[in-house]
Parts: sequence; C-alpha cells; structure tokens
Amino acid sequence: MFATLAAHTRDDVVLASSSSSLLPSVIAEGNAAADRILIGHPFNPPELMPLVEVVPGAATSRAAVGRAVAVYRGLGKLPITLKKEIPGFVGNRLQKVFNDQAMYLVQQGVIEPEDLDELVTASLGLRWATIGPFESRHLGGGPAGIRHLLEHVGSQMSFDIGSPDPAANGPVIDRVEQVYGIGDESYRRRTEQRDRKTRAVVTALDEQE
Repeated sequence: MFATLAAHTRDDVVLASSSSSLLPSVIAEGNAAADRILIGHPFNPPELMPLVEVVPGAATSRAAVGRAVAVYRGLGKLPITLKKEIPGFVGNRLQKVFNDQAMYLVQQGVIEPEDLDELVTASLGLRWATIGPFESRHLGGGPAGIRHLLEHVGSQMSFDIGSPDPAANGPVIDRVEQVYGIGDESYRRRTEQRDRKTRAVVTALDEQE
C-alpha cells in the first residue's frame, strides 16, 4: 500500500499510518519515499483525545515531521514528536506497565477491579489530567523539587512490584465482565458515559488554559 502511495503522491506529501504498534522504519523498508513515512498515532476516542504521537523512522525527514505536526495542530490536536522510534511508542508502553501492575494487584487479591478503577479516577487520573508524572514528582518535592523527593520519600520506593501471571487472567476477566457488562447495549451506554466525561474534562481544561 505504501509503495502505491509513494508512486502516486508528490514529494512533499507525508505518508502517515495511525498504527499503534508497527514501526515506521518497518513500513518504510525498501520504499522510495521512506523520508516521507511516519506514524501519527492517536488515542481512543480519537475525536476527543487531543494527543497524536508523531513517530519518525530512521529515514524520515525533518520536513515531513514538521509538515505532519502542522497538519495535526491545524486539526486542533496536540502532536508530540518522539525523538526516535521504539516498539509501542510512549503512550502504549506506559499503559502496558500500568495495566500489568493493575492486573497483578487484582490477581494477588489486593483489590477488586472496580475499586482499582475508582482509585485511579479519584487520584492518579485526576492528577495526570492536569500535570504529567515528572511535573507531579517535581511539585511533590516541595520548593526543593524532584531532587528532594527522590532523595527522601522516593528512596523508600524500593519494593518489588511483581508481574501478572497470564494464566491467572481468567478470574479477573470474569469479574470485569460481571461488573461492567458485555454486549452492544452495555458497550453503547458505557462509551457514551466515557465520552461525556472525557468531553467535560477536556472542555474544563481548555477553559483554564
């Protein structure tokens, strides 16, 4: 497909995939337009989420990256450019680590899935909707900043976080389905609720800006 696109587009046209896993260098391998190929990875629901991860391949030109960023900004999105490609990009790598730990905690009988969801939305979710993890830790250290936090409270965070057991996912999945339901009606109702809340948060943050 990208070979066809390369053959039928001008040299100044960016060729972008919204893949959440394929690396741009793999897509561009052997392609004459490798310097125009990149990833523009949105987050679901893409019509509400501002972020687009712009991921250049090894051969992607700075001009192509700049053009893609301009297009996404013109669409009202927030493009974040990675300095280099990496499997899973950044957002999905962070999600994987977080979700693995969530699964582990439920598997270990520490917390129920629905309680973990509420814990996140009432703490980390609210915090990270306003400031990111680095700024959060910097403010957590008080006037002395992140250095103070890491040298004091942070130095005590030395516990083993463990890893989930894929063979033990069944009971967790059963519980999630029991709590949140499955099927068309449940999906429609919960996605509408998610979108209303997401739109409210985005609107409120825009107003504060």
